[in-house]
Amino acid sequence: MLITLLIVMTSCGVKVPDKHKNNWTKNKVFDSSCYKTIKIDKDELRILQLTDIHFDDHNNKKEWTLELIKSTVQTAKPDLIAVTGDWVSTNEQKQRDLATKTVFDLIDSFNIPWIATFGNHDAEGELTKYDYADIFAGYKNSLFDVGFTNLKGGAGNYIVVAEKDGKPVQAIVAVDSHSAVKKYSTIYDYIGTDQIEWYKWAMSGVQKLYSDACGKGTIPSINFQHIPVNEYKDNMDNPQFYIMGENNEDSYPGKKNTGWFTALKQTGSCKGVFFGHDHDNNKIIKLDGIYLGYGLQSGWCEGYAENSKKGGLLIILNNNGNVNLEQIVYND
Repeated sequence: MLITLLIVMTSCGVKVPDKHKNNWTKNKVFDSSCYKTIKIDKDELRILQLTDIHFDDHNNKKEWTLELIKSTVQTAKPDLIAVTGDWVSTNEQKQRDLATKTVFDLIDSFNIPWIATFGNHDAEGELTKYDYADIFAGYKNSLFDVGFTNLKGGAGNYIVVAEKDGKPVQAIVAVDSHSAVKKYSTIYDYIGTDQIEWYKWAMSGVQKLYSDACGKGTIPSINFQHIPVNEYKDNMDNPQFYIMGENNEDSYPGKKNTGWFTALKQTGSCKGVFFGHDHDNNKIIKLDGIYLGYGLQSGWCEGYAENSKKGGLLIILNNNGNVNLEQIVYND
């Protein structure tokens, strides 16, 4: 008997296995299938951002990278870990698969819920975003969600709602910020307008959950993506907006500003957007009431910013919307 696997194509040209196919429209009803949940028993959520781990079995500092992750998690004592892309360096499929499992075996071993956003390098090899989704599905603490596969990029746009006493109190947003326009280019793709429309729709749904359960007010949220926001680059050197950290290279956002930051402001929910990508940068600014900035690189990438400050960024989001930030610096 001939069995045919139904597949569709995403906007980036990658085939979507039928088991992952999930299309979004503006008319879709927002329900519990549209988000994941994390339970908290206090008035704050401690989120540790790890970024640009670039684990490579051939890297002579790979053991340092694993020790850095262990030390940073133990110091931060997070409730949630956010891995914001580029967890691997190698393009060889077998090594990429092994590197991914080595990194996330360790992260999952802490028995702490975690999310991941794709970096520009993660899907450059033979493994697709759906292959990674299948890997992540095997971990008990993963909150990764493929999301709606007809959005630009096809996977990795999703929301986690933090609940206290059965009520939604915070939201964590993961967004796929895509890759270079071509391999090894330093010109990067941009957030799609369909992703923006999905975000506004999804946050409207989350806000209704919050309003129904908690009455007035706006649910506070934090966003994670790999590639910087355009407005960060426009304001990165303005001392008026400085919060912490330093930049030792330029910032490389998507090549086109599609109005992503404007949408974040319009919801009134977003308290911060945190990214990686540019290894030698760790500065954070605050623009129009929203923190924008880099986490600390959480590993060693041979030949690139090897001597930059390493570790993680601890983001403490209070249920009332207050944010505290702390760089957890790894001293090897």
